Amino acid sequence: METPDPYPQGVVVRVTFSVPDGSWEMTSRCEVRHAVRVKAPEGMVQGVGLAFLGVDLEADDLVTAARRVHA
Repeated sequence: METPDPYPQGVVVRVTFSVPDGSWEMTSRCEVRHAVRVKAPEGMVQGVGLAFLGVDLEADDLVTAARRVHA
């Protein structure tokens, strides 16, 4: 995930994901697994790789349904 903040590995963050039309969103606790900085056409971009912590089955079902609708 692209981020302006350089979160260190192991930090737990709360992330809210939503679909473009705003009809659905989900907030989850995630652990930063790694951080990267890469050169992109617009300059240096940094981001983090996240591991989801404790996603419940209802949220998983909602993510699956949202992916079908917005794919």
